Formats: sequence, C-alpha cells, structure tokens
Amino acid sequence: MTESERDNTGTANTGHGDKDRGNTGRSDTCAGNPDRSDTDAGNADRSYSDDNYPDDNYPDDNYPDENLPDGNHPDKSTSAPQYTDPGSQPGFYNVLFNRRDVRGEFLPDPVAEEKLARILYAAHHAPSVGLSQPWNFIVVRQPATKQRVHQAFARAHEREAQQFSGERQQQYRRLRLQGIVDAPLNLLVTCNRSHDGAVVLGKTQQPQTDLYSTVCAIQNLWLAARAEQLGLGWVSIIDPEELRELFGLPEAVEPVAYLCLGYVQYFYREPELQARQWSRRLPLEQLVFEEHWGQQDDTDSLRRALVEQRGFPGQHPPPEQGLPSEQGLTPKQGLKSEQ
Repeated sequence: MTESERDNTGTANTGHGDKDRGNTGRSDTCAGNPDRSDTDAGNADRSYSDDNYPDDNYPDDNYPDENLPDGNHPDKSTSAPQYTDPGSQPGFYNVLFNRRDVRGEFLPDPVAEEKLARILYAAHHAPSVGLSQPWNFIVVRQPATKQRVHQAFARAHEREAQQFSGERQQQYRRLRLQGIVDAPLNLLVTCNRSHDGAVVLGKTQQPQTDLYSTVCAIQNLWLAARAEQLGLGWVSIIDPEELRELFGLPEAVEPVAYLCLGYVQYFYREPELQARQWSRRLPLEQLVFEEHWGQQDDTDSLRRALVEQRGFPGQHPPPEQGLPSEQGLTPKQGLKSEQ
C-alpha cells in the first residue's frame, strides 16, 4: 500500500469497510467507520453495551490469536470510540483516550518521512526543565540492528518471567510484549544528562527532572503517532546497559525508552493488558487526595465530580459494573468493535 493510499485509509484494509475510510471529512482519529455519522461519532452518551451492535459486525471472528484460549478474541477495533466534553476540543480527547501500547499488531508498510518528522517535532515541543531539551532520538531501520535488540529483549524477558510463579508466570509467557522486528521503525529515546552544563535552571534541587522531561517528549511522540493513525509500543524489558552498548551511548547519555512504531492491523478498544486480564485501570477517585496524603472526603465536590464523570473516558464498562471475563466466551459474546 502506498503512502497516499495509506493517508486515505488510516489503517490497512482488514475487511471491515476500511477501503471507504478517510473520506468523511473528519480528522484521522474520527475516521475509520464509513457507516457512522458525525453525530454518532461525537455522541458522548452513546452506550457501549452489546445491544448496540448487530451480530454481523464483529471484527475478524476467525482471527487466530495464539495468546488467547480457543474461542476467545481480543476486543479490537480499527476505529476509535469518540468522546466529547462541552467547551473542549474533542479531537484531543479522542487521541488521548485511544492511545494504546501496541505489541503484536504491526504491519510492514513503510512510514513516510514527513509523517515521522511531524511526530518527532511533536516530541521536540514537549516541556523540559529550564528549556534544556535533553532528548535525542535514534531512528532504527536495519533488520540486523532490530535483531540484536530483540535478542537483548529475549534475555531480559526470561529473567523477568522468573519473577513470577505458577499460573501468573504462564499468563506472563502468553503475553506478546514487543514488536521490535515486526515494526518498520524503532526509536531509542535518550536523555543527555550533561546537556546545558552542570547547572540547569529548575534542576539543581531535583536533578531527575531531565529524565522526566524526556518522558514528556515520549508522551508527546506517542499521542502524535496515534493522531497520525500509527501504533507505538514501549519496550521496557531490556537491560539499559545492553542498549548503551548496542548504540554506543556516551557515559552521560541515558537510554530512556525503546519504542516500536508503525501502522497496525487494529487498535484495542481498551488497554491490551486489561483485555487480557493481567490488570485493569483503577478508579481515579481512589487516587486523588485533598491537602494531605491519604486524606479523602466523600462529600468533597471534586470527589463527587470524579465519580459522576467516570464515563467520560469511555471505559468499557464503567468501574461499578466490573470487567466481564472473556474466559469461556465465544467471540460473539464478548465486547464488539464499534460500527
């Protein structure tokens, strides 16, 4: 598929009407479903229950997934649930809440240089302590380099697997935790801790803020990639010293993130580790305190607002309903891709 064709489709044609994608007049994050009207796309009150989907609109019912038991399929979608908030920019929230950590869904299609340049510019416009901009980006394209990184991952992956036991270890081994070789592009994001000299405004009392700044750049890069209909995955199961040696990093330069970037077959409707029942997103109201660590007041107006706004990020389903187990369900009993 050419880049011009790609820009008009958002993701590869997976047999779900993607060939008609991109001509709706909406942004890329809203595109992806020719059967949905713009009104539907912006309807924040739309329910995500099974009743909203005809039985013949499931994504890839026969898609083989080695990481799920027979008959179970991830809740995947090439389109994005739409969220709106009065007085805000819906497009931003669409990107934010549809960002995913992509692992096993990469396609080999090349990414245009101008698209990669836009994503890197987004990263470069992240906030940084003292405007120090301590980041660098190493673009990795060569298969031989990717293979060496993958070997480093495999060693670290086995060490991490040994930290779990019993069924939890088996569950860990079933997870796909990287797309190093499959993704057309890899990026190593680094932090030059000696950048701007020994004294950096804002860093003298909290010297780790240069690392935090670099992570801000990574988040910008991740969101920009999603806005460009590209998937990105952060591979943290690699010994940083191996990355330092592989890429010849100077002593003052820290490897912060090894990223896989490219077009994908689909995006999960929820975080993959939640779909695969490894973990789940916590209710936000449990994590917000007032004035002092651990201090919460059920009558506080913000706490009430947090509870009332639970559905804003489009959780599937809201926390009070719990997360339905996919164990033992047929594909047509699970959550379905949005039409």
